[in-house]
Amino acid sequence: MSAALLPPLAPRTPPAGPREHPICNVFCLRPRAGNLADEAVFGVVRSHVRSAFGPWVNLISVPLGGDPLGRAGLTSRTVYDLNHCAHGLIICGSADARSTESLDFDPQALENLDLPILGLGWAGQGYTDADGAAAMRVLGLREDHLRALASRTQWLLCRDAATRTWLAGAGAEHAVVGGCPTLTLEPEAIAWEEAHPDTGVLITVRDPARMGIPASNRAEFVGALRDLIATLRRQGHAAVHLLCLDAQDLAFATSMARADFLFVDQIPTFTDRLRHAELHITFREDAALMCAALGHPFVHFACGPDTRRPLEMAGLWQWSMGLEDLSGLGVRALQQAARFGELDALRIAALPAWADFERLTARQFRRFAQAVLDRRTEDAHRRAVPEGTPALTSDETRVEVKRTPR
Repeated sequence: MSAALLPPLAPRTPPAGPREHPICNVFCLRPRAGNLADEAVFGVVRSHVRSAFGPWVNLISVPLGGDPLGRAGLTSRTVYDLNHCAHGLIICGSADARSTESLDFDPQALENLDLPILGLGWAGQGYTDADGAAAMRVLGLREDHLRALASRTQWLLCRDAATRTWLAGAGAEHAVVGGCPTLTLEPEAIAWEEAHPDTGVLITVRDPARMGIPASNRAEFVGALRDLIATLRRQGHAAVHLLCLDAQDLAFATSMARADFLFVDQIPTFTDRLRHAELHITFREDAALMCAALGHPFVHFACGPDTRRPLEMAGLWQWSMGLEDLSGLGVRALQQAARFGELDALRIAALPAWADFERLTARQFRRFAQAVLDRRTEDAHRRAVPEGTPALTSDETRVEVKRTPR
């Protein structure tokens, strides 16, 4: 059939129904990749952003700091890029209480930043100031910089009550306690007693230089860890593996030449390792919180007040054992492993509080999303949404909390 005989194309009729929302660009300042808990927190951010905005959003990740070219944190260069490209900004703290991640910060650049800002998972680290008094840093910022940033952050979720008190003292009365974001990880549909003991014992380690213990005790910790491994093997656990959740701990794991180690940087891999382990011992509070959320039993050795605060907020501090005495870690771990029923009871009792944290976080994200959409709509150099178009539908703002007590 020749082209001349082809029937003319019928004009297309636009689909009925409301017009689509404008696409928003949301930037997220977050810790660098390499830490499993921080990757899990970014996954939580993705989930909340998707629930609050629907599909019409771009989530762009930027490091908190440490970029030699200045393209990280809140420097003059990044603020210029944010004002040019972004419609909203999320500043995400680390899920690791011993993290050394700091926000690159320029107070003059902050004055020129014109975006809605949400803070998530902010947590303080204790230290002693020049006068010998106890103090706290959040995102590695000194107090005057923290005060300036907190006052510009319209929605601010702290990981624990102590950080909230500190931020309120710095002028951020609007800060609220939202718990650790990793508590929103969905548990697996497998009972704890159904785990398959194929990979032996896993020990989640941290470099002792990053554990907050005195330098004089670090060599003792290495010896105690070797004794722990030897005790487990004498008790019939032939396969004992170290588990690294942070790239900064790889050198320490490598130095423990008598034990193989596994590196995990994705939640599905972490879950798979734990599912096939007969026992999991951890020296990291972020691993303990993720295990509790995912429904995997664990033995936890804690160190320092920075480690204690997130576990207290999660209702799990009673399960943690201190490291003041480094002798007999293997015996203590096996004795606690025989009482996993107590951990299950603590977890079930804490579920309503975790659900409250999740609802509060979802509500803050919805408010943030509304402000971002309002800004996006009013942006003069982009096509605006016709007047009368709803900013968010009920389906896009509705968040269901699936985790409920049994």
